[in-house]
Formats: sequence, structure tokens, C-alpha cells
Amino acid sequence: ENDKECIRLLWIHEELHQKHFIKIDDLTKYFHSSSKTIHRDIDDLRTYYAEKTCQEGGDEQIVFDETTKSYRLAVLGEES
Repeated sequence: ENDKECIRLLWIHEELHQKHFIKIDDLTKYFHSSSKTIHRDIDDLRTYYAEKTCQEGGDEQIVFDETTKSYRLAVLGEES
């Protein structure tokens, strides 16, 4: 189970860094996981980006885009 979680987290991280928008429904189908699991993964990645910002001065955060109903990576201070 830990291997599956690592794969999901890395996959989501890479998709976000490639400027892709990600949707919960798409990820649940792709990974055969529940929406609760995918939301938890996104929350874990949000925590990672927040800690990176505090410790290393990073400027990225995961935001929900209302227009596309998907998540994307944004630069802090950038308009949604």
C-alpha cells in the first residue's frame, strides 16, 4: 500500500509541475482509488509545498481552479 501511495504522490507532483490541471474524478479512475484517498494525497502535497516554502523559500502552492474544477500548481501571490 505504501508503494501505491508513493506512486500516486509522485505522479500527481509531476503532473502539477508539468502545468497540467488535475481532476479528482480522473485520478480516482486512473489509480482505482477513492476520492477520499486522492484528496488526502493532495492535502499531503499541500503540506509538502507549505513546508518547502517555510524552510527553503519556495513559492508554489496547490490551488483549486473553480473555472476548470481542477487542481493546479500556482506561484504564491499569483491570481487564481
